[in-house]
Amino acid sequence: MGGTIISSNGTALVASGSPTFTGVTLGSVAFPNLTVNGNVDINNGITLDNAIINKGNSYWDFGGAGVQHLASIGNSTLNSAGGGIRGNRSNTTTQFVIDAGITIAGYGNISDYYASNILNNGILNANVAGQT
Repeated sequence: MGGTIISSNGTALVASGSPTFTGVTLGSVAFPNLTVNGNVDINNGITLDNAIINKGNSYWDFGGAGVQHLASIGNSTLNSAGGGIRGNRSNTTTQFVIDAGITIAGYGNISDYYASNILNNGILNANVAGQT
């Protein structure tokens, strides 16, 4: 699945069966709020567009060859309530990068699925009491 995913009325995106996002942008200036329920596989990075994305307690697995990015147009927040964000799901990623402009808030883990480098240029905000 590629393209831009928004919710103009607050409806959550239900990701059943771990769909694969390839070259996806989440949110937009006009519709910045989006909830993604369920695990997703992300190939070739993902971009948040001035968005506030709620991922709940799911896993976002990044894969693809070379460097993979969790990127932002402007400033975006990814709220996490458990689960995790994992780089190198495909075992071909050399580096997973959290770009400037990204704030990951809440709790959960950031790790690599197979050994690779993780570079954080964003903000990690462990802002849930008792979960740090």
